[in-house]
Amino acid sequence: MKINRTYSVAIITLIVMIPLLFFIFMYDISEFSVPSPEFNRFYVYSMTYGFLASLAAIVLSFSMRNMKKSSLPYGLALINGVLWFVDGILQLQPQMPYGFLAFVIYPVISGVQYDSLYNFLMIGYNIWIIHPYQFNAISGAIQLFLGISFIFNRSERGLKIIAYVTIAWSLIIWVFGEAFGGIFSGIPSYLTGFPGSAFVYVIMTVPFISGYFNSKEKLVNYFTYSVIIYFTISAILQAIPGNGYWHNGAYANIVYSSLFNLGEPYILYLFLNSLWPALISFNYYLNVIFVIVPVALIVLLYSKNRISFLFSAAYIFPLWVIFQNMGIYVNPSTDPNSGLPLVMLLLFLYLYTYEPSIVGKTINGRIENKIS
Repeated sequence: MKINRTYSVAIITLIVMIPLLFFIFMYDISEFSVPSPEFNRFYVYSMTYGFLASLAAIVLSFSMRNMKKSSLPYGLALINGVLWFVDGILQLQPQMPYGFLAFVIYPVISGVQYDSLYNFLMIGYNIWIIHPYQFNAISGAIQLFLGISFIFNRSERGLKIIAYVTIAWSLIIWVFGEAFGGIFSGIPSYLTGFPGSAFVYVIMTVPFISGYFNSKEKLVNYFTYSVIIYFTISAILQAIPGNGYWHNGAYANIVYSSLFNLGEPYILYLFLNSLWPALISFNYYLNVIFVIVPVALIVLLYSKNRISFLFSAAYIFPLWVIFQNMGIYVNPSTDPNSGLPLVMLLLFLYLYTYEPSIVGKTINGRIENKIS
């Protein structure tokens, strides 16, 4: 008998995201209008490409339904599917064709400190601006295709194909959309999303392309050490004096700069607007926490205690809300930033390591428990 507790992580996330996405689109409808000459182009391209991509994903999934099923937990595929589906919906916001360049791409590229790299990243910007409505619709359609494919595809071969497409698309986003996760733009911090959501998607997708991860132990170890590396780099970045996080006002400025964006829920706005002034006085002590806690979590993760996943998720979640403004409420966002994917992954690991699938087999009068 298979227990499907890991599915709940993706299902609950999707249920929670629906009203949050509703706030975004209500804001778009009330505050932003597609220019009249472009109105039909936006909706025709978005609806046509989105429909064709969704249909292709469903057809591909059902055409492979009789193939060998993947030995990886379906909950992991479901998490990937929900994240990409949400990203596809966000990409199809009315503001996005031009807003994506003005509020997402260019601010990231402009912060790059090397001229040659800046010129390279501008290639994507210049290509996009040739046909912004077309490229935006195509981008949204690709992400819907990936999301629906992960949700409906259960075959090993199908998920492997989708994983390769996902990794390729994620790296394109990570390079041209996130400027290598902000590594070369200003001072990166895990509080604001380093190393970038697209890079987290790559980490979450890799197991689908290799049979090496068919073992539960190897899959859990892979994700555990990935999180350990993430916390190690994060703690170092916060601890370096030259990065400026020890100075008063650093954290207040991060929170304040993400306010007044995209019609966030009023309760969230009130909370963050009341919080940021208080951060000024406690900046030094906060940075001590933001260095020490990741180190403590690294030690806990090394102990291979499953409670470490829950503690890590409980630590990252409030940071995602406070410093990343839930990701989706920072300018016209195309994804929920790195915080939500990491929380989903950690909750998946907590549930996955907790529950075995027990199959009773009688062998010489004894009952053998098979854990998968």
